[in-house]
Amino acid sequence: MFRAMPALANRSLTAEEALFYALVQNRLGCEISLLVRNGNAIYDIMEYHHQFRVKVMSAIKNRIALEVSSENHEGKLVLVNVDKNTLQMKNANLVVKIDGKIIKETTKPLEVLFAFGSGESDAVYTVLHNDEISQILIYVPSFSNHAIEIESVSFLANIFSPFGIAAVLSAFAIVCASAVVLVKKKL
Repeated sequence: MFRAMPALANRSLTAEEALFYALVQNRLGCEISLLVRNGNAIYDIMEYHHQFRVKVMSAIKNRIALEVSSENHEGKLVLVNVDKNTLQMKNANLVVKIDGKIIKETTKPLEVLFAFGSGESDAVYTVLHNDEISQILIYVPSFSNHAIEIESVSFLANIFSPFGIAAVLSAFAIVCASAVVLVKKKL
C-alpha cells in the first residue's frame, strides 16, 4: 500500500509542501502513527522506500523506542505522529536520542526538512503541535542501523534525579550557611 499524502494535518501549506518535496526527493524514510492506551501500543508504519525499515522496539506512555535501518547510506527523515496521551508535551521536556546520544532540537521545521550532512552532530529534530496531535520530525544523518528513543521527561523528574537532589541539598546548605552568618553578624 502506498499513501501519497503524509498525515500532516493542520499545518501551514509551506510545511506541507516541504514535506511533499522531501517525499519526492526520497528524503522521507517513513512515517509512524502511534498511540499508547492502557499499556498497549497501537501503531501504523508507512515506509516510503523499499530499502528503509523501521521497527517499534517498545512504546509505553511518555517513551518510544524505534529501530531504523536502510541499505542506502544517505540521511533520511523519520516522521512520528503521537497524541497528547502518548507523549505528554505540556510541562515536560522532549528528549530525542539516536544511538543513545541526545540530538539537538530546533523550532524551525524547514531546518529539519532540508537538513543534510552525515555526521552525528547533523542530527536534528523538531516538534509540530496542535491541540491533540504532536508530530516529531527527525533527521537521521547517515544510515545502517540506528536506535531512536523519544522520551517526555517532566520537570519534576529532573529534581528527583541524583543531580537534582544534590542541587536541592546544596541550595539548602547555602541558605542555612547564610542564615547562620546573618545571625552571627547581628549578635
